[in-house]
Amino acid sequence: MFQIRRAGAPVSPRSIKNIRAVAQSFREKFTKALSDFRVFCPITSILDLLGTGEFEEYSFMVVDGSDPSMQGKWAFTDPERKSICISQEIYDKACENDPQARFTIAHELGHIFLDHKRDAVFARNNVNAEIPAYRDSEWQADTFAAELLMPAELARGKRAKEMEALFGVSASAAQAREDRLRKEI
Repeated sequence: MFQIRRAGAPVSPRSIKNIRAVAQSFREKFTKALSDFRVFCPITSILDLLGTGEFEEYSFMVVDGSDPSMQGKWAFTDPERKSICISQEIYDKACENDPQARFTIAHELGHIFLDHKRDAVFARNNVNAEIPAYRDSEWQADTFAAELLMPAELARGKRAKEMEALFGVSASAAQAREDRLRKEI
């Protein structure tokens, strides 16, 4: 199986159904706050709401990509602080609706809203073991991003090309989504 990124940290188990429910709840909260959020997810408008009103406990910051804290990363999340750090380049691209930048930010939001905290017991007992997908923080955050940007109820039955245009996602994300939803039938 092709894997874009390395396995993440072991976290509490979550099913696709559970992650979908979290993403739907997230979309509902932000749909109330953003009148233009029905199909296309306005990811930078969501970021702008972090730290305000109902989303006061969350924050994000944009830093220069050469900042030592970035260490070559596009973005990273501190789930304990409910904070996301995004490179200036990725933020600027997201403002221009670049599909990969949008997915990156949605992925980081997943780490926060899935309440990822390292599962120390699992990590301690399985240091060299492969992490099953349902316990992998990166798989869960990717799944959240797909559910947020391409909700199942709007994406089901659509072809990848149609999803690409409708949801502002990359060809590979749209194809992966089409494949995943086809398996659920």
